Amino acid sequence: MALVTVVSTGASIGTIIGQVLIVVLLIIGFVPNLRKSKTGQFIANRGSLFAFIVAIVATIISLTYSEVIGFTPCRLCWFQRIMIFPQVILLGFAWFKGLGKSLKFSIITMASIGVIISLRHYILQVSQAVSDCGADAVSCSANYSFHFGYITIPMMALTTGLLIIILMWRTK
Repeated sequence: MALVTVVSTGASIGTIIGQVLIVVLLIIGFVPNLRKSKTGQFIANRGSLFAFIVAIVATIISLTYSEVIGFTPCRLCWFQRIMIFPQVILLGFAWFKGLGKSLKFSIITMASIGVIISLRHYILQVSQAVSDCGADAVSCSANYSFHFGYITIPMMALTTGLLIIILMWRTK
């Protein structure tokens, strides 16, 4: 099995798991009894750790796509990367030094900007809009990976951003 198939399928399955987690975390966050439960408290106490893990995995997958597999990132992909790569460092500090609460606003802001860019990018792909993204050789509507009828690289980035936002929102 080719590396591109393994990485894309694995990342797509991870995206589905992330989307299920988003729904579960939202339910836990909005239902008072669940929010105060042991599970709710466990998540709130370790939100920055979980967000850190999400950011590391996203960064590794992103770099694997471009540096190992050879997919050339388009302009919107670069903007999404600009929002996620520094979060590895911020979330590392947030978890390791216990700064989750003080870095919460910065991390959520960066993740929110990344989500907006990812959403725009995903809409471009789904609508198959012709976009030259400036002078780039790679079109932002190019689709390197498509699984389960809707998962593309921008959808993976969108899921990553939403998961980080929700985990940090719940962080104590």
